[in-house]
Amino acid sequence: MINTPDTFADDITIVYSKNNCVKCRMTKNLLERENIPFEEINIEESGLMDEYIAFLKGDLDKMAMPVVYPARKSGMTPWNDFLQANIKELASKI
Repeated sequence: MINTPDTFADDITIVYSKNNCVKCRMTKNLLERENIPFEEINIEESGLMDEYIAFLKGDLDKMAMPVVYPARKSGMTPWNDFLQANIKELASKI
């Protein structure tokens, strides 16, 4: 069974990452600097990579990592890739 955003508290941001991903590392570092609580789920180490890819990709043709589900209480929508402006906005909302 995969961990979806519904399995976490409303104040936790979820970062779906993979190994050797520079943008994943940059995202996590900035979240830490902004004191944003988050949980990382490494899809390559989960043993359920195909299931996570299907969940994260949804109806999209392609997907960039990381995939970030901001804390639900922020009211922000999920995004993928390293988006510094989104992380700064998230910091201002939590």
